[in-house]
Amino acid sequence: MTVHNLAYQGTFPASAFDALQLPADFYAVDGVEFYGHVSFLKAGLYYAGRITTVSPTYAREIQTQAHGASLHGLLQTRTHDITGILNGVDYSIWSPSIDESIASKYTAAKPSSGKSKCKAAL
Repeated sequence: MTVHNLAYQGTFPASAFDALQLPADFYAVDGVEFYGHVSFLKAGLYYAGRITTVSPTYAREIQTQAHGASLHGLLQTRTHDITGILNGVDYSIWSPSIDESIASKYTAAKPSSGKSKCKAAL
């Protein structure tokens, strides 16, 4: 699961749980229950095999009370499963200077001709 911004949680009233037609025990701390509401984000964070964020800094920040949007406790228990990837891209893999799948390789220092060829091919 990838977290971009914990401030946008999309929580719902507890009464919405009935409409989901899930087993009653899913409405629990180890499920969708979140401070008396339903939170799919919280359940996703709980059940995800791994959690990624938009940067290593954000990965650390969301585990604090100040930036964890009331999910910091859960995230602290998952600390070894959280990885921050800067801009969501691993530039050692996704780089136009080494990418074999684009029309022309180019670098930030010399983007002109290669980038133009890639745009034309696209």
